[in-house]
Amino acid sequence: KSQQVCSGVNISLSCSATGTPQLSSITWKLDNVAVSGADIQISDSTPSAIEIMSTLTLTKVEQSRGGSYTCEVTNSEGATVSDTAVITVLVLCVPTVTVVQSSVVVLKASTAMLQVRVSGA
Repeated sequence: KSQQVCSGVNISLSCSATGTPQLSSITWKLDNVAVSGADIQISDSTPSAIEIMSTLTLTKVEQSRGGSYTCEVTNSEGATVSDTAVITVLVLCVPTVTVVQSSVVVLKASTAMLQVRVSGA
């Protein structure tokens, strides 16, 4: 699945596989190179001998983290590669404005203050 994300956000990708004999590892790759770095967390869990799951979390993603992500699963019989997830990191994103208050009552000729939240700017 492909995604467009704004720079600075956190994103997660998941990969799961089943097979016999027992699956031994999952390797995440970005443009066919194993991923690494301080902004990356990989959580693996093995609920059974034939199933393995992994989540790749990218923290405060930057443009350099955009590209084609895959996970490669291996066991004693060989390896297989997942479908590709293309991540496009946008430098400029359209801001979103959220109104905090739903309604305000103001007397004529008085000043009103409205609260809003802005994100993605």
